[in-house]
Amino acid sequence: MALDRLIITSLDGSRPEDDFSKSHWIDLSSWLETSRLEPPLKLIDQIRKRSDATEQEISASTDLAVRWLGPVAGGSTAARIMIWLRTFPLVSSALRAARVRPGTLGVGLVGAIALLANFTAIASWLEPNNSEVLDAVNQLEARFLELAKPAEADFLPDSALLNEEGVDEAARRIALANPDLYTQIDSEDPAAIFDTVASLAVQGEQQVAETWRDLGSLTYYSYPDRALEAFRKASSIDSRNYDTWMALIVLEQEQAGNLPSAIAAADSAVRTARTQAEKLRALQWIAELEMITGQTERAYNRYLNIVPLTEALLEIDPSNDNLNSDLADAYIGKAEAAFELGDLSGARRASLNAIELEARRLTERPSDFSAMAGLSSALMGLGELEMAEQDFTAAEIHFKRSLNLDDRIAEQDPDDIDYQRDIGTALEKYGGVLVQQEREEDALAALDRSLSISRKIYAEHSERALAQSDLAEALFHLGEAELVFGRSESAEAKFSEASIYLRQLRRDQPQDADWSRSLLLNQIRLAMASGKPEPCADAETIMTDLQHQSNLSDDDEILALLQYCTEQTASSR
Repeated sequence: MALDRLIITSLDGSRPEDDFSKSHWIDLSSWLETSRLEPPLKLIDQIRKRSDATEQEISASTDLAVRWLGPVAGGSTAARIMIWLRTFPLVSSALRAARVRPGTLGVGLVGAIALLANFTAIASWLEPNNSEVLDAVNQLEARFLELAKPAEADFLPDSALLNEEGVDEAARRIALANPDLYTQIDSEDPAAIFDTVASLAVQGEQQVAETWRDLGSLTYYSYPDRALEAFRKASSIDSRNYDTWMALIVLEQEQAGNLPSAIAAADSAVRTARTQAEKLRALQWIAELEMITGQTERAYNRYLNIVPLTEALLEIDPSNDNLNSDLADAYIGKAEAAFELGDLSGARRASLNAIELEARRLTERPSDFSAMAGLSSALMGLGELEMAEQDFTAAEIHFKRSLNLDDRIAEQDPDDIDYQRDIGTALEKYGGVLVQQEREEDALAALDRSLSISRKIYAEHSERALAQSDLAEALFHLGEAELVFGRSESAEAKFSEASIYLRQLRRDQPQDADWSRSLLLNQIRLAMASGKPEPCADAETIMTDLQHQSNLSDDDEILALLQYCTEQTASSR
């Protein structure tokens, strides 16, 4: 029984029947409980190091090394690469001992070529500081040089296939592609092996792009910069993939702070959409980005088109939950745009439409996280409108309902970052309305809890710009509340810490004027809390820089706060 069969058997919980499998089943099962990648690696190492390993065991291990390139790890490229690195010594000895048929040997050689040509860059990209990976790369190169000549003499009818235009490029694509491609090369005839390789050199483009997309998903939370690079690579290889562009919208905006690139990605998503519904989702992203960049009227007009088009799709397929969710999102976006344009009655109508739709979704699917999150977002939007109307009692009710829904979602999956972020946002809104009602203890408790959540997320995901900005925002909001309630010393500490993260974001994303604006507001608040002149001087410098990036003539909040610094400077003379 080959080791890949043993792994599958353990994954589905059944017990193997043959003696070889039984001898390793218990250890493998315990490994699988903690890791989906380590089991085959540890089992292979264990077998390889045993002096009494039977030919059956070595052959089975070789079978895993050559053909099973990581499916137990979800087929991710990182997993396949690590299995290749750890098993290459075993593959090498098996090749020399001719314990695998020529077809499998051809696959092993192609994989070796692929890794020699391309693995160094990929490995350093995935784990730049991992000495084990770098050592393995060096060993891999040396072992390939040992194998290349005899393998070429015995199994390659045309050595030109090893040149840069031939096998090298094809093998790279195969190594980066889905493991299922290897089964296409499972042939006894060396010429047929490389005919297949040559065809894949032409046809493998989509597989390579798909693998970069897999890497982007794999690294999104832990290494968002690498995820951004992966999706950019995928888009450069295959510019026709809608999902790639949708991922880039988020990463360009959140991680790179590059709004023009995010908008360009959204435009590409519109062009590559496979259905009208996908096109409308991409258009909603464009409208949201237009809101962020101050093109509110343009965004509002876009929502005026998106809403009826989505409603028309729902008339055709009224039970489609995705379309219902899309329509609710469009109502929420329309409400936000109407609110920014001063159309409070229009904003209220759109908010109530969104709430009605999301409430119906939740009634039909009472345990559906998406419906809960959608209703929470709609309630929060209505609460913000009521805050603007100074109806603090109604705003408190809707913010509290939003918070309760977010808490319900997070209880089911407490480790989900996005759910925790939603709670943090809801707490900030809820704490803000409590400040307006002068409920000091409750307000500070809510905002302090929001800060605790942001600190935890940042501690675990400090590479994410979003985690950094959330922490800065939570510090700022709590500092503002403490300043209102006369706790100046504590507020000063919050603003001082927030400035650290805001400066970093401003350095990392200089093209995003929002970070300069946020830092400017923070420094003025810091001046108010500390009574010191230095933060005001800093704010005035930031203001000068900011005027080159955006028009601040109608930014009432900034102009009013800068007046404080002007008065402070005059009084100190």
